[in-house]
Amino acid sequence: MANYCSICKTRRPASGTNMLVLGDEWIEFCRPCGEKEKLTNGETGEQKSIVDVFTMCGTKPLWEDE
Repeated sequence: MANYCSICKTRRPASGTNMLVLGDEWIEFCRPCGEKEKLTNGETGEQKSIVDVFTMCGTKPLWEDE
């Protein structure tokens, strides 16, 4: 569902949403949720925010153009 944050359940958040795909897991997130929610690496225990994982692929979040 486009422009729907799957974390805070907000439709069309002000900053828009981005989509992070990890295997068969799809995470659509807005700016506040992407910055505060953490993902944990099951093998190493390392934690990173959703935005940090998203940018590891060299992709900028939509709001970086603001």
